[in-house]
Amino acid sequence: MCAKLLNDVATPLFYPQKFILLTDILDQFGELVYSRMKKLTKEYSNGQMIITDENEASIDYSQVPEKVQEICRNWFLKCVCIREVLPRIYLELSLVRSARFKNIRVQQSDLMRIAKMIRGVAEPMCAAYTAAYLARIGQAYFPKNKDYLYTLMDFMFKLYDRMVAKGHPSLDLPVYLELFEPTIDWLMQCIAFEAERGVFV
Repeated sequence: MCAKLLNDVATPLFYPQKFILLTDILDQFGELVYSRMKKLTKEYSNGQMIITDENEASIDYSQVPEKVQEICRNWFLKCVCIREVLPRIYLELSLVRSARFKNIRVQQSDLMRIAKMIRGVAEPMCAAYTAAYLARIGQAYFPKNKDYLYTLMDFMFKLYDRMVAKGHPSLDLPVYLELFEPTIDWLMQCIAFEAERGVFV
């Protein structure tokens, strides 16, 4: 439901605040699923496999009990079953941390796939903020991977041209464009993180 609310741009001036509030709820949902996976891993391994914040990076997730892997796969299958693009993207991104429990780590190619899906979001503001959320998740888990960010930035340039051409029915163009600044700033920060100077030349 939270992800569906991000489809609503009836009050564009409020959209950035709504984005922050709703993505915070989605992040909490992702953390709850991750905590549940850790608890189930301990339960189905009879206490032999205990995952903590300290050892999670060194755990061999191929040893996660098959039942836990199945439950985790079911969560991601639920994402695939969502027909609307925007809720599907947001839900899948909120579950990225739990992907390791199905013994398949999220790869750069997955981020690129989602970046290309975002190009199919028709509403410019929805698309821009979804791109920012993808960049935030990518930065948290794959800070050195940049290819999907270049795809997003190229999309943002095209989005900008479309916004300038069409504008907004109830807002002056400068006010409307200002609403997109946080998304562009964040994408640039992610691209600039530990980047070589040649990236900006």
